[in-house]
Amino acid sequence: MILCLLLDQLHKFLMLETYGMKDNEIIHVTGFFNLVMVWNRGISFGMFQGHEYSNYIFMTTTSLICITLFYFIKKAANLLEAIAFGMIIGGALGNLIDRIRIGAVADFFDFHIGNLHWPAFNIADSCVFLGATILISSTFLQFGKNRKPTNLEV
Repeated sequence: MILCLLLDQLHKFLMLETYGMKDNEIIHVTGFFNLVMVWNRGISFGMFQGHEYSNYIFMTTTSLICITLFYFIKKAANLLEAIAFGMIIGGALGNLIDRIRIGAVADFFDFHIGNLHWPAFNIADSCVFLGATILISSTFLQFGKNRKPTNLEV
C-alpha cells in the first residue's frame, strides 16, 4: 500500500515539478506510447467531469472505499489477497491526495494504436487495476480449490 502510494506521488512530483510538464503537453516516446499531461476531474476514463460537486463526491466515496478495504485486509484469505487490497488502497489514496491538493488527478501514460488512444492514466490507476486483477484471480483460484463436485458432474 505504502509503496504504491509513494511511487505514485513521487512520479507525479517528478513529472510536474522536476520535468515541468504543462497541461496537454505530449512527449512522444514510441510509436505506441506517449507521456502526456492531462488533468482528470472525473472518474475512470474521465466520466462525470464538470459537475458542480463531483470532486467532493469522489473524495468522499474514495475515502469510504479505502476505510472498507482496510477492514478487508484483516480478513484476507492469504498474503496475496492482502497485497492486492493494499495496492487498491495505495492507488486510491494516491489519486485522493491529488483531488484534495489540486482538485483533479494528474494522468501521464498514453498508450495508442495510430489515432486510437486508451484514456490517459497514472501509477495509482495501475496499482488499483493490478490489485483488482490479483484479487479477482485469487478469488477464482480459491473457488476452484474449495469447490466440491456435485452428483451431476462426471
